[in-house]
Amino acid sequence: MRTVLGLLIIGLILMVSSCVPTRNITYLQESPTVKNDSLITIQKVQPPYRLQINDVLSIQIKAPYDNDLISMFNAGNTNNSSNGAVQGSGLYFTGYTIDQHGDVRVPQLGKIKAIGLTLEELRELIETRLLNEYFKENAELFVNVRLGGLRYVMAGEVGGKGEQVIYRDQATIIEAIANSGGVPITGDLTKVRIV
Repeated sequence: MRTVLGLLIIGLILMVSSCVPTRNITYLQESPTVKNDSLITIQKVQPPYRLQINDVLSIQIKAPYDNDLISMFNAGNTNNSSNGAVQGSGLYFTGYTIDQHGDVRVPQLGKIKAIGLTLEELRELIETRLLNEYFKENAELFVNVRLGGLRYVMAGEVGGKGEQVIYRDQATIIEAIANSGGVPITGDLTKVRIV
């Protein structure tokens, strides 16, 4: 009886000592200097994403009355999007990449300086050029510009190491870790480092 009780106590001590308290999980902590009202949650407004070198874009141009003219702008870019997210890695081959000079090459329009612009600014620039050079004002032109995803690298004790992609223009640290498979139970959550 004493050996069973002794084994039970040792087992409980091992279980309690192996738990990681949430105060030690670095990426889930709030700032100790910021006082929050428990009744009001405030979400920080993020500045819009600015395009960078090597970003891959999906640019889709539509006009219901000029399908023949539209086909020359969408040549080779036959991506389909669903629920606002670009699907699959096919965009790498059919999308538009911002080159080392900050330009994106669009069929018939040539090079467009895209570095530092937001997606909305680039969309407006392309739409303005199309209306000035190819379409009439009443063409009901629709231009859609989307980012081909955020690329980042995960290293260390996570489910999926290496380069990862989130198909959105903004992501939190929690989403990035979850997208790569999360931290396994053997991972040390007190040593998470963001570079």
